[in-house]
Amino acid sequence: TFVSTRSPILFEKGSGRLYTTGFYADEGGPLKIDSARTNIAEFSLKTGIVEYKVKYPKFYWGVNWGGAGGFRQSLADINGRTIVISFMADHWLTTYDTYNGSEKKFYAGSKYFNEIRSMDYPSNFLSFANEYKVYEYYCREGSYCSIKYDPYRKVYYRVAELPLKQINWNQSRTPQKQKSIIFLDSAFVKIGEVLFPTEKYDLNHL
Repeated sequence: TFVSTRSPILFEKGSGRLYTTGFYADEGGPLKIDSARTNIAEFSLKTGIVEYKVKYPKFYWGVNWGGAGGFRQSLADINGRTIVISFMADHWLTTYDTYNGSEKKFYAGSKYFNEIRSMDYPSNFLSFANEYKVYEYYCREGSYCSIKYDPYRKVYYRVAELPLKQINWNQSRTPQKQKSIIFLDSAFVKIGEVLFPTEKYDLNHL
């Protein structure tokens, strides 16, 4: 299990429950493993019991998304009692209401790319694929990363990463995908999308 500083932690004082978001790093192989992967751990400080919530979407099951260098990462933010999850290979956002345990999906896709394809390798091929092949795959496919809620303007910002048509390995830094920011209102209705120039912004800035 992996929890990073990219992922929020929510504590509900009334119920005494702690929520962490992250991902399991053992994807690939039998569908039984992938279908059980979850994104949220709910820990009760009163009972000591840990429960797991929000499964990865079905299209993540039994295929190869490139592991750590690909699209297995999920990023999240918190709005009140709601956890909002941005899966890297999903055009839709997933929300989880910690009060009633309900899940919802909201379309938040980029207008600059449609299909996001998994790697053309068996799901268990990851241990044999070199970093160059995985990063080349990452560059050629569109994807998503950060989701952030702005409580002052009451809007969400979702970062999209556009696919590269040409990959130049001879430059001074590794190839960078152009980024855009998708704007959604507090009800997850898309407001617009703005491109960022590649020479000013890269993944490390986001």
